[in-house]
Amino acid sequence: MTPQDAPLVARVLPDVSGLEKRFDYLVPDTIRDQVRVGTMVRVQLGTRRVGGWVVALGPADGSVPLDRLKPIAKVRGWGPSSELIELAEWAAWRWCGRLRSILTVASPERAVARIAASSRSEVSPSGEVPRSCVVRVPAAVDPYAALREICDRGPTLVVVPSVTAVQVAAARLRGDGFSVAVMPDGWMQAAGGVDVVIGARGAVWAPCDGLTAVVVLDEHDE
Repeated sequence: MTPQDAPLVARVLPDVSGLEKRFDYLVPDTIRDQVRVGTMVRVQLGTRRVGGWVVALGPADGSVPLDRLKPIAKVRGWGPSSELIELAEWAAWRWCGRLRSILTVASPERAVARIAASSRSEVSPSGEVPRSCVVRVPAAVDPYAALREICDRGPTLVVVPSVTAVQVAAARLRGDGFSVAVMPDGWMQAAGGVDVVIGARGAVWAPCDGLTAVVVLDEHDE
């Protein structure tokens, strides 16, 4: 039997408050092509069926008899990418937090069965973005010009402190020809590929394929 033909086992973190343990489940052949790291699933946990995230995936290694593994009951849809799962694991360790809390923020609010087609502009990036910088502007100066210049350089994730400011900035960016996904409702479009992903603070966990820059506006806004 080749590794491709071997039974597939998914390690799942249940979406259950106070539970951080991961459990192994068998991936049925009928949904094998739908399951990847980050996929949101439903599994049997004790006497109830709960949601969860696939946080690891691989062929059965024989350490646990297959007849002891319950199968994944259902694929709910797309979830965070494997890169975001890895980042969330680190963040939960770094700040002694719960991985479940981070993955909840990083996931779509409603089940996403398919990813939207890319609506990214056919424009070549205009230059390299510094790895890290802080731009300070006086309170009376509109920071939009600096934001637009950064967004011209490639896929950009923008974090704004208020929902109202998010809507205003998104409208201006669209007016200048950028494709924009506003989080959290635009999760499916963001995962498909857009020029700018924008939202309030939770948007730092949004998908942004080909990420060039992260812009945090008014970082210390109360």
